[in-house]
Amino acid sequence: MNHNKRAELHLHTKMSGMDSVISPEDAVEAAKKMGLYAVAITDHDGVRAFPRAMIASERYGVKVIYGIEIICTDGVDSRCQTILVRNQVGLKNLYRLISKGHLEHLQKGRPIYPETTLKNYREGLLFGAGYGNKALFAALTADASEADMESIVRGYDYLEIQPAYCSRIRTESEGSASDEDIRSINRRIVALGKKYNKPVIATCNARFLDPGDEICRRIVSGSRDAKDDFSGGFYLRSTEEMLEEFSYLGTEKAYEVVVTNTVMIADMTEDLRPIPKGSHYPYLQGAEKALKAICENRFNKLYGTNPPAIAQKRFTDELEIILKHEYATVFMTAKRVVDKSESLGYHAWTRGLAGSSFVAYLLGITDIDPLKYGIPYEVLFGLCGDRVPDIDLKISPNVKKEASDVLKEIFGAENVFVAGTVGTLSEKTAYGYAKKYFDAHSISVSNDELNRIAQKCVGVLRATGQHPGGFMIIPEGYDVYDFTPIQHPTNRPDVITTHFDSTDLYGTILKTDVLEYDLLTEYKLFEEGTGVRVSDIPLDDADVFALFRTGDTHGLREFDTPTAAEILKKTQPKCFEELLKICGALHGTGTWHGNAEALMKNGTCELSDVVAVRDDVMLYLQKKGMDRKSAFYIMECVRKGKGLTAEQAQAMLNSGVPAWYVASCKKIGYLAPKAHVVACVIAALRLGWYKVHFPDVFRSVMGMHTER
Repeated sequence: MNHNKRAELHLHTKMSGMDSVISPEDAVEAAKKMGLYAVAITDHDGVRAFPRAMIASERYGVKVIYGIEIICTDGVDSRCQTILVRNQVGLKNLYRLISKGHLEHLQKGRPIYPETTLKNYREGLLFGAGYGNKALFAALTADASEADMESIVRGYDYLEIQPAYCSRIRTESEGSASDEDIRSINRRIVALGKKYNKPVIATCNARFLDPGDEICRRIVSGSRDAKDDFSGGFYLRSTEEMLEEFSYLGTEKAYEVVVTNTVMIADMTEDLRPIPKGSHYPYLQGAEKALKAICENRFNKLYGTNPPAIAQKRFTDELEIILKHEYATVFMTAKRVVDKSESLGYHAWTRGLAGSSFVAYLLGITDIDPLKYGIPYEVLFGLCGDRVPDIDLKISPNVKKEASDVLKEIFGAENVFVAGTVGTLSEKTAYGYAKKYFDAHSISVSNDELNRIAQKCVGVLRATGQHPGGFMIIPEGYDVYDFTPIQHPTNRPDVITTHFDSTDLYGTILKTDVLEYDLLTEYKLFEEGTGVRVSDIPLDDADVFALFRTGDTHGLREFDTPTAAEILKKTQPKCFEELLKICGALHGTGTWHGNAEALMKNGTCELSDVVAVRDDVMLYLQKKGMDRKSAFYIMECVRKGKGLTAEQAQAMLNSGVPAWYVASCKKIGYLAPKAHVVACVIAALRLGWYKVHFPDVFRSVMGMHTER
């Protein structure tokens, strides 16, 4: 046991419902800098900070204790703290408890837990009583009987005291308590701890890291009175500050509550991961065998008994990756959803990265042949094949329910949950909150100061929501509480989602996206109105390309913007590949204006040469003689907007890459995957074909009365 530095066992983060401006990462980093023994995350009503705190814990080497502060009731009175997780059993019980509260005990948007519910999930958890515990404070201030006092205290594992400034309480009978009143109550709590053998701990109940950040908490919590100093003490204190704060207890007792007991409680909790390590994906019985059979059958139909070496190698390589890393379930699940939609008369497929897979093409879950368009599989599977394939399914809104229900049929309804999302304050909204606060209180601040304060408010939890089409799949042998609590999203009592944001669970459990796409409804209407299937439409119709060159792209999705029309008129595309470059530039950031546009204008390069999609960077560098690994990582840096290191730039130049190409890569903020861009161009060409050859049907389907 380390008795040199204390543990902070009560801290709120930005995920604590508009009540704190401490990010989970900053909380752990601050604990590291202060030399704290451990830090507990105890947000109000939820545990959404856990995943980020876990990552920060591993990064900084600081123990994080996972907990929550809730409101419970005995049916008459309600009271707040704190629950800390002791072990894995307790973590799962906490997730069950949170789920129960959010699904069954919501009152005005907050879960209020009956005492009986708490008792049912008690194992593996530590319950603490302190600030906000009305039963305890009422008993102390009303001189309750010894029997009543014992009954209250016996229900807790530890008692909590806080700096007097933090613990000011308001009661209907007494009004506002003074600092000395709180110190007197704290002394009595210490005495209770000794009498009933309950450790007493001193905590900060922190809502911000530094005293100067109090104004930020006021802004997000909606404080109306600029002169009100009620929340001023909720900052994270060092061990020395806490010892000074509680010096009125005497040197020995102050050390006990600040250091000895907090470290003792911290040592009672195990090192835990709120999200299990590794990937835990469902297994679809027979998926490997079915995938291989379907793909081999289609491959043989396409290429016969003497297939091209490049096709055979691509098929073999991808199949090996899929089988080795057990991705067959992911692919076959997607196929089942697509087949369901097709059986109902609506086309369905994947867009985005999945078009990078030759196996996906052979399965029929994408109509993009990556061999035809030069799309490497590394974009989907990663350099070593260990990147979980991200397959976004697109379906008509008319069959969304039926297609989504396929997931429940495959894996069981009890294992399929809507992917949750967490809505936080954006920079723009945080700035608006800050400005409104200062204006309302006639406080003059510089714009730089306003921006600085607003930035500290960014990321504070506002509401929870649901992914538009994402589903999280729990594998056999587990239940959802092994990974996350569940809840209703804000104002949606008819939906059950994961408590954690789906991005926090990515790579741990399978996320399958079944997204609505109106184009697929339109395709059905076009086919019914013209008798021509979309799959039979040629992609090289001269009259269709004429539409693009004139900028007459109204209704042609992806190209139906003034910017697109402007670029098309300037570049005059004559083939699919040129449209692909333009579409890629439109989907990227930092790709056209000030980059490709300028290079073409001064004659440095042609449209066919510009950097427009991520895959082409890798392929181009390999063509220049660069090794596969280096080309892949340069592509990854460029497509994420990270620019190039000096070493990467020099390696490109050494390989004979033109200086303009290197400079262009440095300017890019984001590059779209080629498979997605190909899908967009194909869709636009198909719509254009209907527009040219069946204008009346086109206007009817697209709801257009006149063409631009």
